[in-house]
Amino acid sequence: MTSTPPQPLSSWRERARVLYDRLPTKWLITGISAVLLGLSAVLGGLDDVAPTPIPQVEAGQPFAGERLTVTAERAALIDGFPEQGVMPADGNRLLVVVATVENTSNDPLRLATLTGDADTMLPVDVDLAAESSAPTAVLVFDDGSTVSTVQPGVPVEVAFVWEVAADELSGGDELRVDLLDRTYQGEATVYFGDRFSDDFVAGYLDFTIDDLGAGSDG
Repeated sequence: MTSTPPQPLSSWRERARVLYDRLPTKWLITGISAVLLGLSAVLGGLDDVAPTPIPQVEAGQPFAGERLTVTAERAALIDGFPEQGVMPADGNRLLVVVATVENTSNDPLRLATLTGDADTMLPVDVDLAAESSAPTAVLVFDDGSTVSTVQPGVPVEVAFVWEVAADELSGGDELRVDLLDRTYQGEATVYFGDRFSDDFVAGYLDFTIDDLGAGSDG
């Protein structure tokens, strides 16, 4: 019996349909994906995602970091803390941020200014007298003693102190303070202790600066 030869395709649409039906499914998926990606790129769908805004924290509002919860209350200028031996150089004053800190980890946390562990907060757009952004001192607010460690679960009201030029800030000025944090990265393999990321800005506060002159009881 003689077989009937295939009829010629009458249009480009029919030829395209036959070709489409013969393509492997995975080729179709890959091709469609490429088209969608190309269209997305043209329309801006592959643009970088906008960074998450840094949250603003109100004065008196607790801010929970990786290891430390900080409740910053107020900012002030003062001439010095002579009883504690914390005095600025001639022509300078002290910028103070009063805050309550609570260690929420399971181990004592150092707040020693020379190690960088005190970089819990940082005044923004302020020309600090010291080369380091770390506070000049961290003092217990009640008795003026220097804070060395914060024990787990024990809130402590402290004063973070930086030295600034006398004409750098005035009472009534607005001050932004960044709250810094670190992310836990695991246990250390070379040295003792846990590993954390470098400091990053996790939140910020806006203060109106008080001027306490030579000092104040509150």
